[in-house]
Amino acid sequence: MSDRLRVKLTPPTLDAVDRMKPEELLKYFSYKEKMRTYLSAYDLWDVTIGNVTRPKRPDFERPTQAEIEAALEENDIDLVEQLHNQDRDWMQYKQASHDYDQRAAEAVAVITTSLSKEMTIHFLWNQRSDALDPKALWENIGRWFMEDSAIIISNIQTKLKNIKLEPNERIDELANRIKTHCSHLRALGVEESEVSQKEALISALNRKPEYANMIINVVSDPEYRNRKFDEIVQRLYGIEMYLKDGIDKVEKAPETKQDKKETENTALFVGNKRKFDNFNGRGRGRGHGRGRGYKRFRQNDGPYNDNKHEHQN
Repeated sequence: MSDRLRVKLTPPTLDAVDRMKPEELLKYFSYKEKMRTYLSAYDLWDVTIGNVTRPKRPDFERPTQAEIEAALEENDIDLVEQLHNQDRDWMQYKQASHDYDQRAAEAVAVITTSLSKEMTIHFLWNQRSDALDPKALWENIGRWFMEDSAIIISNIQTKLKNIKLEPNERIDELANRIKTHCSHLRALGVEESEVSQKEALISALNRKPEYANMIINVVSDPEYRNRKFDEIVQRLYGIEMYLKDGIDKVEKAPETKQDKKETENTALFVGNKRKFDNFNGRGRGRGHGRGRGYKRFRQNDGPYNDNKHEHQN
């Protein structure tokens, strides 16, 4: 491992999780990608996935020093060269084996220290034959997490098929749940298309009679098939917010010019009433002091004295 990187990087960790829960299973996928990056930084990833394996043992025995000296005494140049080549091959094998064993041990150490106590016991103590084989150890971890993936995929697809709009849930929140299920399926190797997402959304809304007209409005669009899932969600959400927030305005909107005129007069009356209610007896210019307005709107404060222009309690 590189001393330059050793002090800078910390290996990721993986706690014991419930592998039957998709959201918990995603922790393994995140750990897997982080570990791949970490091991690659230390040149250990190739050893972990088996691209680099232990060198194959030569199919001949290493010549002894006595054999080499005997060939020299006999002055057999070809035999001496052959024995030297065999000895060199054995030395290279020993060095390559030593390098591989060191890298494999480092990879195993990194992987095991990243696991929780429970998982370390499961993968090392119960499978000691693979304890020093990083490839076997890494595959066992992945196999343990993915062995029930078929059941998990079936459960997610069932949830996606039967998904419905919960009470007080907005359309955008329903869409987020659909996208979450689809992301879990993609992580498990099952690709969900835009069409399946739109079908799940429309199917969930169809279970609510009050959304029938909204669905017809969106599905009848000639460009519906070509629109992306997020575009459909945005349009449905806009209609939903309009119906919820703008329904009072729609019901109370004037339908005729006469209704509109009456509404304007009512607003003018309310505005003038507020103006006089907040009048404090002081106007602009000469003669706008404490006059009739003051007397009119301050009459509850006590009798008004026209001579002294002040209240009498």
